[in-house]
Amino acid sequence: MGKLANQLGKDHSSTSRQIAKFERQGLVQTVAAPDDRRARAVALTAAGQQLYDRIATVRAEKIQHVLGSVSATEQQAILKRLQQIAVLLNQAK
Repeated sequence: MGKLANQLGKDHSSTSRQIAKFERQGLVQTVAAPDDRRARAVALTAAGQQLYDRIATVRAEKIQHVLGSVSATEQQAILKRLQQIAVLLNQAK
């Protein structure tokens, strides 16, 4: 869970609790990592993938609604700036 916690920018204990909650809800499953039996790999279940797909669809629709009046050129410029911000935020960790 440590690697996942780091990628999410969260502490190990809260990440472990959240994964346990998702496991109880049937959204993820954990298995022993093949290269390190002390570590656990996390994967979406079919129900978790369905939820992810629904969230991604709603998110895309909302973004399209917000950016619908913005030209394709302006959208590309916005995307480029957001990517630059993401890189800078990752470097600041």
